[in-house]
Amino acid sequence: MKNISQTDWERVNKLSDDDIDFSDIPETTEDFWKDAEWYLLPKQDSLINVLRRYNLKHNDIKMLVRLVERLAH
Repeated sequence: MKNISQTDWERVNKLSDDDIDFSDIPETTEDFWKDAEWYLLPKQDSLINVLRRYNLKHNDIKMLVRLVERLAH
């Protein structure tokens, strides 16, 4: 079953920034962004890269790979 949007995207795409009501969205400050980090996803990600991203130990990674292999069978 397709998830069909009820939004009138043609009308939305024609709106300028001045046409949009941002009153319920506060502007961000320097303080808001001070701990932000820029992260680019690798072009091709592997399970190992994902697990390493979360600083898992080698034994944890081996255990999770074995679990995934068992679930795949």
